[in-house]
Amino acid sequence: MENNELDNLKEENLEEDMIPEEEGKNSNSSPSDIRNKVRDEAKEKIKDEFKKKIEERQARQATERVARQAAERTATQAATNSVAAGGATEVGAAVAGGTAAAGGTAAAAAAGGTAATGAAATGGATGLAALMTQPWFWIIVLIVVVLVILIALIVFIIIFAASTSSNENASAGTFDSKCNYNLTTVNLKVEDGTTVASNLNLEDYIIGVAYAEIGSYVYATGYEEYAKTAMLIAKTYTLKRAGYLAETKNITMRSSTADHAWCDIYNGCKMYQAKSLNWYYSLDNNSFSRSNAKIYKPALSSTNLEKAKANYKAIENYLYAPKTLTGTLENGNQLVSTEYRDHTQNFWQSQAKAGKSFSEILAATGTNAYTDFKTTDKSIELREVYKNLQLYDLSTYCTYTPASGGSCTTSTPIQIAEGESFRITSGFGLRDKPCSTCSAMHEGLDFGYVENTPIYSIADGIVLSQDFDKGRGNYVIIGHDLENDGTIDYQSYYYHMVTGSVKVHKDDIITGGTQIGGVGTTGSSTGNHLHFGLFDKKAGKYIDPQPFVNALKNKTSVFDKAAKCQTSSTGTGSATEPGSRYYNQGEYSNVSYCPFLNDGSTIKSAGCFVGSLATAIASIYNKDVSVPDMASYICNTKPQLRPKGRGSDAGAAFVDTEFKTHFNIQGEKLIDTSPENIYRILQGGSKIVVSVHGGKFNPKGTGHYIEIDAAKDNKIYVYDTGARANNGWYDKETIRAEITNHIGTGMWEVKRNG
Repeated sequence: MENNELDNLKEENLEEDMIPEEEGKNSNSSPSDIRNKVRDEAKEKIKDEFKKKIEERQARQATERVARQAAERTATQAATNSVAAGGATEVGAAVAGGTAAAGGTAAAAAAGGTAATGAAATGGATGLAALMTQPWFWIIVLIVVVLVILIALIVFIIIFAASTSSNENASAGTFDSKCNYNLTTVNLKVEDGTTVASNLNLEDYIIGVAYAEIGSYVYATGYEEYAKTAMLIAKTYTLKRAGYLAETKNITMRSSTADHAWCDIYNGCKMYQAKSLNWYYSLDNNSFSRSNAKIYKPALSSTNLEKAKANYKAIENYLYAPKTLTGTLENGNQLVSTEYRDHTQNFWQSQAKAGKSFSEILAATGTNAYTDFKTTDKSIELREVYKNLQLYDLSTYCTYTPASGGSCTTSTPIQIAEGESFRITSGFGLRDKPCSTCSAMHEGLDFGYVENTPIYSIADGIVLSQDFDKGRGNYVIIGHDLENDGTIDYQSYYYHMVTGSVKVHKDDIITGGTQIGGVGTTGSSTGNHLHFGLFDKKAGKYIDPQPFVNALKNKTSVFDKAAKCQTSSTGTGSATEPGSRYYNQGEYSNVSYCPFLNDGSTIKSAGCFVGSLATAIASIYNKDVSVPDMASYICNTKPQLRPKGRGSDAGAAFVDTEFKTHFNIQGEKLIDTSPENIYRILQGGSKIVVSVHGGKFNPKGTGHYIEIDAAKDNKIYVYDTGARANNGWYDKETIRAEITNHIGTGMWEVKRNG
């Protein structure tokens, strides 16, 4: 401030009367020189006066600051002494006040006398002390503190939410990165390398291939098993010819690598492989001018598309692969180039009409049944290929890390208040088509709610698909593993969600009650609603969701009673609940089963007996049993139990006292194998191992062992170590039809020793 005063010193401030009169009269200098001289002297005088004033002001301010600091220290010390003395606060305040009122002279002297030096020594601390005397200073401090607390709270909430989300995902179990039920996405290119379609779901691609080749059979009633057979073979040779790699899960089909057609099931045939081995584009019926085989197929209607997709769902986990293939599929070169001819298709159709399943149809293609149908060199050649192939279950080789119980939370797809009823606008089953592209066979429930009403996952699961198509709109499909063994038991479907609302992605592991999107009207829809569907993987069909939704509301559904949620952390089995320790043969594809036989067999290919017996013992004693150790004991100590050409001889094992003593069990062959006796034995706490030839559990009729584990509510629980999809509760009539009517070498009761 003082410097500014000096800078503002101007000539006009110097008045004429400041020049002495005698100076002007007696000097030899000119008047202007005299005036300039006087003006300069006046300037210097004024500057000196200003400098003096500045120094005085600085000294005064420094003195006041030092005095104020001394007063503050005195007041603080007085207050401290007052508290220590038990209440002499007023005296201390009086002393502080008197000291402050006394001015700054004594304080300045106490500080050493040199005010300017004292001010410089106190520096920034003095400035802060001055600021602290201002009310606005403490307002700013308070605001800053509040902001810091709010920011810390927000960061904590974000970290906690992320941690909670991570824990929830982990609790639901995780699949290995190679485990992909759809296997891959597909790119389609023409001869010159131009991409015609990219990132197609394998499901849509294979249905399109089958549609182009067998037409309406992909959805025709009565020919479902034929459609499944054609789709499975098309899927196998696609992965072979396109060089599938597990690392990329992506394949590229070119017209030079395949000799088959493909139709875009949503838009009609987009291209067709003509005899000249070139792709021909077609967006309408007039685009095949260069093709001698002028074939066009329209887009599938929503009804027929659902039927075709249901057929694909039955085979999505399978390939028809060489019997030598064990372990995870890593490369398309591990497959053979399966193919078929017109007469092969005729054979498949006849087998489907006869009531054969797709697995039975494929098995028959490798036998004389196919050769006898039409004896040609080509049919014999194909028979030789098919007889060396097997139904290869991809899910068997998916590495799955089970949850430690999972979240076990469930929810209805639309959450409603207590006492409120669901607004269901269309039920399950046949109906009048609400729109031209809608389905008459309605395989789900429609919930009519306003746009963006939240939609929730009904139970823990893995997101199998999240996509958009013209029929389903924005949709999500979730797989639910009730047994916690890596096998999908149910799939739930959520269609027509509003664009931008979907919150999950393919391969996400989510918990029940997770919001996955909002109600919308995308796809084939006449208004805002959720289409909710359920697919029973074991039954291989869509089921009416209404009873399940009601049960979910009451927390009494199969999802609420899932095995992973009912068994304790130690996995105790009982007479009425299956044991949680289940041994899957597929996990031991690289463990040889008695190498001395030199037949290349592994526990996966021939260890159904050891897997079943290990499951029974683990359930009885509630402890882990090493399947490889059991196999090693048989091979090294009891080789007679492992006859060449057969898996194991259970009959010999259960009469071998040393064998039973080693595993601390009792075992005897059952004479009464009726479901009623089985139920009674299980109720008593024993387990059962049975050899089956044929039926649901051994459709090839080659012989297989399974374990029967628990009984309650007139149902019996079966563990199949070779095919996890068969695990579950069965009524007595099913047990009679599929097990007791197909007993092979026998049925044995297994119980504790003593």
